[in-house]
Amino acid sequence: MISRYVNWLFKTSNLKFTLIVMAILLFKNGIHPIGEDWINWVYSAGKNFPEAENYLSYSLFPVLVSKIMSYPNFLLWWGAFLVLTVVFYSFIFIKINSIAKENYKKWIMIFLIFPFMITPLYYVGHYDLITIFGAVIAGFSNRKVFVFVGAFLAISANPEQAIFTSACLLILAFGSKIKWHAYIAKVWLSLSISAFVLINLFLGAATEGNRAKIIFAQLKEVILNSAGLAQVIIFSVFSAGWVILGLFYRANLENIRNKFVLLSVIVIPVLLSITILDRTRIGVAVGALPLTLLLRGVMESDLFANPKTVKIRQEYLLYALLLTPTLIVDTDGSLRMPYLELINKFIV
Repeated sequence: MISRYVNWLFKTSNLKFTLIVMAILLFKNGIHPIGEDWINWVYSAGKNFPEAENYLSYSLFPVLVSKIMSYPNFLLWWGAFLVLTVVFYSFIFIKINSIAKENYKKWIMIFLIFPFMITPLYYVGHYDLITIFGAVIAGFSNRKVFVFVGAFLAISANPEQAIFTSACLLILAFGSKIKWHAYIAKVWLSLSISAFVLINLFLGAATEGNRAKIIFAQLKEVILNSAGLAQVIIFSVFSAGWVILGLFYRANLENIRNKFVLLSVIVIPVLLSITILDRTRIGVAVGALPLTLLLRGVMESDLFANPKTVKIRQEYLLYALLLTPTLIVDTDGSLRMPYLELINKFIV
């Protein structure tokens, strides 16, 4: 009976397939609005702008949006970011359709298996959506102007995080030896460093410290606390995507076997999740652009045209997508539970 429904699903149109799969994922993962405390910090930073009040003062996108929207009701804030999330998914699906063509359904499942595609649902209202959106705009682009657009978006959300991403991109470009990767790395690095310096000069020192000081102050404690969670944190960065990456590696694909590519796409994001209090989301957000570039490269190589490379049955991808949990390890070491925020907000 299940096989019949699965076969029917794969025979539907790309649009219907996408809508059904997304509906099931929404049911599986739930929607997790960011906490009101975080939004209040953004609002407070906005009201005091251009004076730096806290580290969120340097995240210009949410600060300026809050000012433009005149510090709206929390429901309006979450609603606005839900709309942006729909635009985010629509952009990615359209891009994958233009590249993958007849293999669209396989590739849409491969992308959705990776947590950077699901994270925006776990932090609705958070700037990670903007960081990852900027990453995929640049990652799917062939035009220099859109690399700048993506970089500005990501940097406006979190300039310090963009510097970490720049390091990953430089290592990726060194390993892949692809000129376009090198160009993106140069743009990301130059803009993120420039923005970091200018913002700090313009806003001054935040009264509640900055991200770098917070990270280093917490480093020892975070690493010690990560020891018992290491296997969960490591799994959470890619979820079932670890299997996908393993299959690509086993197929002797040069754009993943290179040790520098592995360092950029896998090792650094995992290490960041282990050493920084933000846990899963930091590794996922920083690694979104290198991973997008890798997946796009494999997708454009027409992976499934030659059965001797990687043979992935689409029904197995569907089972992995729908049955494998997408774990998000939070700052206190707990897992973000489906629907919990909504239940606490509207029921309990």
